[in-house]
Amino acid sequence: SSTYAYLEQTYGAVNEHQVGIGESTCSAIFGAIPLGAPNGTALLSIDELTRIAMERSTTARQAVQLMGGLAVEYGFYGAGASEGTGEALVVSDPTEVWMFHILPDPTGTSAIWAAQLIPSTGFGVLANMFVLRELDPDSSEFLMSE
Repeated sequence: SSTYAYLEQTYGAVNEHQVGIGESTCSAIFGAIPLGAPNGTALLSIDELTRIAMERSTTARQAVQLMGGLAVEYGFYGAGASEGTGEALVVSDPTEVWMFHILPDPTGTSAIWAAQLIPSTGFGVLANMFVLRELDPDSSEFLMSE
């Protein structure tokens, strides 16, 4: 396994394979508490997920699947009650762009996530709110948690 070079701000921004991420905090119905805090249940925040994705991914699709899978397995917590507990990301590479949404699950120990491929003739808006409205689990243009 390789670790790829990347630039970061608070979040992973772009890596040596031109995988890039833009972030927007969103309101979400569920919340979770980070491990290490009293009653903490979730290990990963969006900043950590984006850094791991930058270190390990050569494509946007791979980054989306990695972030979603890790969040489901180890738990996801959002920024907090005042800022929002969900996140929307645009994840891109030279050939694909994905809109990715994530929030803690109701137990606070996992995550709910979904992503949609943005068509090459289309566009997406990252607007501090979840924008995916309909998901098709049978389409290759969608990725999501179970």
